[in-house]
Amino acid sequence: MNCIMCDEFKKAENNPFLVYKLETGIVEMAWYQRFKGTALFICSKHVTELYQLPHDFMMKYLEEMALISEAVSKAFNSDKMNYELLSNGVPHLHWHLIPRHDGDSPQKGPIWWVPREEMYSDAVKPTEAELNEMVNKLRHELTIIVNKPESI
Repeated sequence: MNCIMCDEFKKAENNPFLVYKLETGIVEMAWYQRFKGTALFICSKHVTELYQLPHDFMMKYLEEMALISEAVSKAFNSDKMNYELLSNGVPHLHWHLIPRHDGDSPQKGPIWWVPREEMYSDAVKPTEAELNEMVNKLRHELTIIVNKPESI
């Protein structure tokens, strides 16, 4: 089987986009950063639908996704978070977690209203320094959130 997301797990140790490994998947910065701080949460199991996961794993996966979105929001000072779980283009369960800011697009609405050529332009690919900064900011927030004691 040839799956780009499964390949991300194989190369995780040498991947500059890798932010964090969790129990149910890995966190990476998105390759394009039209909305700065956009991250991916790639499931460690090769499935295309949430309901295909064993129940306990699915619940843990959703819990970890919520923790990651909190970390993304804090790391990149979002006004709002967008969550996307499509898996149409790449048939492997993965979340797009997108920090949004007031005025970050010409009109209020979903990110898909931004023209594709703008979303995936070389101009919005992070430089090595920008990528390192984003990875470190998100890794820092994730470390705090993942390791904080449960409230009673």
